Amino acid sequence: MNVWLLHVGEELPVDGATRRFRYGHLAEALTRRGHTVLRWAPTFNHARKRQRFDTDRLVTPAPGYQTQFVHAAGYTRNASLARLLCYRRLARGFARLVPQHDRPDVILSGIPSLEWCGAGLRYARRVNAPFVLDVRDLWPDVLRTALPRWLRPAADAALTPYRHAARRVCRGAAAVTAVSQRYLGWALDHARRDATDHDAVIPIGYAPAPLDDRAREERLAWLRRQGVDPAKTLCCYFGLFEKSYDLATVIDAATRFEARGRRDVQFVLCGAGGDEQRLRARAAGLANTVVLGWVDQPTIATLMSTAAVGLASYAPGALQSLPNKPFEYMAGGLAVVSSLPGELARLIEDHRCGVNYRAGDAASLHGGLSELLGDRGRLQACGKNAAALFADRFEATALADRFAGLLERVAATHRPAASHRPCPAQTTRPAQTTRPAAA
Repeated sequence: MNVWLLHVGEELPVDGATRRFRYGHLAEALTRRGHTVLRWAPTFNHARKRQRFDTDRLVTPAPGYQTQFVHAAGYTRNASLARLLCYRRLARGFARLVPQHDRPDVILSGIPSLEWCGAGLRYARRVNAPFVLDVRDLWPDVLRTALPRWLRPAADAALTPYRHAARRVCRGAAAVTAVSQRYLGWALDHARRDATDHDAVIPIGYAPAPLDDRAREERLAWLRRQGVDPAKTLCCYFGLFEKSYDLATVIDAATRFEARGRRDVQFVLCGAGGDEQRLRARAAGLANTVVLGWVDQPTIATLMSTAAVGLASYAPGALQSLPNKPFEYMAGGLAVVSSLPGELARLIEDHRCGVNYRAGDAASLHGGLSELLGDRGRLQACGKNAAALFADRFEATALADRFAGLLERVAATHRPAASHRPCPAQTTRPAQTTRPAAA
């Protein structure tokens, strides 16, 4: 079968030394099972805030696997009008480019963006293909929480069309997948229906990247030059420097450790985003905190091989439920220290693989970390429990195979309308075609 995957936020093979994410693993699983895959992605790289190409571009990472990049202007802030305009342009670009590709047997589209989900749903109806909605974010709810409280009442009115769009794509989906039970419940509430056999929770998962000894030594040497001391107990964060994360609290907790003379602990923050300069200024002068900025996957793997704690630090009121970072930490055998309530907090408690703290509360984070780091046996047990939980439930390759199987079942049980005729594929392709090395 021919599968289309629509999503706006993942790193891709054209981005260089980056790891595969949810749809990268799914694309590989589908091609292994004999299917063809067409991914749709923006030319704008959401994580690094830069353009990949200056026009639409079709890229072939591997046989049977293509990515259609759709050009749209980018944005500098995640919660911004420019981001919403970017998503609208992507939807128009999708509608313009679809005649150049073979008809899909199933379309999977992830929230965000609702604009692409809506465009995917409309096209699926036009060619009578099943549409599967994958809930990665509670959109547009997450936009509202990113705004100052005094702006939220005005935002409620402005976001009303997006709430209507969320209900439309949820109701129009033949099946719904989600990264957590809470997210699946959100989608089914919007769809006003109960779950079926085709609806499923499929966590994001993670796949550890191999790292040879030479690469590890090179990265360790670089980390030492940046001030990282592997001899200390490292507490690491990998992710975005945005207001939806609780990194100011991490730095304030680091200040408490330093003030109390605790010299054996070091905080290493890796990422990029709109809050980077503010966080660097807040951490200035702290001997136990290193803000590295954006680092590549081998550097992350090297840090996890020497660290003890992974910080899953999210701001108060954050809507994330089971995000990808905790599973990345678990894969590295790190104890998870998290500020998220709900499903993740219960997972950490039930499997004794870390510590929960109150978001925005530096005393809570300092206290929880102090207890954990003060008991080496408990710290090591948390790391082992985390690694075992990851292997049992969150390994990305196994999750991707499960995801691929669900798409096969949805496509196999879809009943085309009697009046439908296959949409003839246009033989031409976009002029600019690139074939990079296989991912």
